[in-house]
Amino acid sequence: MEKDSNNKDDTQQDFFFSSTDFKDMSLTPQTIKALSNKGLITATEVQEKCIPIAMRGKNIMCTAKTGSGKTLAFLIPALEMLIRTDFSQSQGVGVIIITPTRELALQINQVAENLFLPCNKKFGVIIGGGYRKKEVEKLLKGVNLLISTPGRLLDYLKNTSGLSCDNLCMLIIDEADAILKNGFEDEMKQILDMLPKERQTMLFSATLN
Repeated sequence: MEKDSNNKDDTQQDFFFSSTDFKDMSLTPQTIKALSNKGLITATEVQEKCIPIAMRGKNIMCTAKTGSGKTLAFLIPALEMLIRTDFSQSQGVGVIIITPTRELALQINQVAENLFLPCNKKFGVIIGGGYRKKEVEKLLKGVNLLISTPGRLLDYLKNTSGLSCDNLCMLIIDEADAILKNGFEDEMKQILDMLPKERQTMLFSATLN
């Protein structure tokens, strides 16, 4: 079985696996196909615990060690929501994932590429240092799931008419404590004020207490 691309240390990864297969988690055929295409069969413990709760629309605060599969623990429920609600490109952004660094944003984007490929849902990443013209073009075409760093997201929310978040259903904050430690508290407050209040929120971290 191929290892979850979130897990950097394969010698420790088996420690994190549960006894639950993805096919037994009531996921849509599209998601099961995407996971199977990457050889992902068995959920890790954090995925086993978080995915069913997230799919019920509950808010989540999760702490799990690096390499335990957190990225799929929030990307799978995000994709399931987009599929089950038949969320379209014309509805704008349905899911926002905020992460503290461009490196983490690109890692999440890479996992999303594998997961979203068979599912006909659009995603994009906007990060500091990115080519703004291409980012705007992609947003104007319609992005269902958006991955971003806090400063870049706030910039786009303030200055880009093509970014529509009126129908936002899910906000995911990855490495939530690191975002605050890195001095993004003011940006986060402004972002939260600009996003719909009626939404599902999930916080993930390796060190959050």
